[in-house]
Amino acid sequence: MRLATLLLAFICACNTQLADVIDPPPDNLHDQLAETSTRLLMTPARSGSIVAERWSSAGWQQGAVELSISDGEIVAHLDDANRLVVETFKVGFDTIDIPASVIGTATQLSDVRLVLESASSVEPSWPDADTLQATTNLDVSLSWSLHTGTSSVPLGVQHLHLPLQLQVTGNGRTASATLGISTTGDVWQWAALVKLRDLELTLQASTVL
Repeated sequence: MRLATLLLAFICACNTQLADVIDPPPDNLHDQLAETSTRLLMTPARSGSIVAERWSSAGWQQGAVELSISDGEIVAHLDDANRLVVETFKVGFDTIDIPASVIGTATQLSDVRLVLESASSVEPSWPDADTLQATTNLDVSLSWSLHTGTSSVPLGVQHLHLPLQLQVTGNGRTASATLGISTTGDVWQWAALVKLRDLELTLQASTVL
């Protein structure tokens, strides 16, 4: 009986020590971002559009192309100056079908990915401690391949400067975000014959427990 009592006391003491070293979760989103980097995964969905154009003897032929997200993530934290630092931004797209009426033949863009080239920081606004809003610019690389018929050719990596509008809400444990990218004008062109312009994206992301 004496041995059992000693073992019970030892176990209780260990449990008390473990409870002492487990930090409580942050009280709000601000503290969560200030304490550690937060990773949010993007939801695969139809997310926007881009305009494809081809020059012909009749002028520019164009058509809107739907964009769907296959995967993606954003990782961010607050630095010591309370600036939001976007450490990681990646977006993968489903295969993009370019209308034959635009290019002249059935064409697809595949393996399309946007990847942040360098961290971006911005001073956010805080309507409250659980809501962050920010507008910044991201330097990203665009990698992709062109598929026509039975052949697929990797295209050169493009370096883009994209505006990002970001709203994040959370409670110190979980977070969700809405990300918006909107550009007017050319995103990419080839030999003044083919263009992609007017990119519109709305992305949803959330933490995964």
